[in-house]
Amino acid sequence: EADLQGSAERAHSRRSDPFNFDPGGEGATVGALNQDIDARILWFGTVRGRIGALLQPLLLLYATAGLAYGETKVTGSGTATGGLTGISYAFSSSKVNVGWTAGAGLEGMLPNCKGWTWKLEYLHVDLGSQSGTGTDAVFATTYSWNAKFTDDIVRVGVNYHLP
Repeated sequence: EADLQGSAERAHSRRSDPFNFDPGGEGATVGALNQDIDARILWFGTVRGRIGALLQPLLLLYATAGLAYGETKVTGSGTATGGLTGISYAFSSSKVNVGWTAGAGLEGMLPNCKGWTWKLEYLHVDLGSQSGTGTDAVFATTYSWNAKFTDDIVRVGVNYHLP
């Protein structure tokens, strides 16, 4: 079984790392480096096998697992408060990740509709992670980011089986 879909999945995180800044030895200034990260799954698809058992003559309980793939994007920015207010940076990274998927479902024949079935399915999708590092242009401060891409999906569908 194979599928492909668009996605509006998005996660946001904010991180704040405090620091002491004392450039002239006249007393430390307390500040923080604040980082905002947005991680998105733009689209994804799966290619899976299914195996199951009939619960009744017209109702199948199945497990499914296989390959997941999709485009992920991470964007973010950082700014400093306190003594290092000149620090700011932005980053963006997009790539196609490959991972795995697994789930389970029920599929049953629709009454009086030859060849048509209904389906209720749960899938867990794991597209791995995306990370990076950089250096701001003003103070050469190193920053890093990491985003993990997973999703849990419940689907309801209708299938047609060719004779």
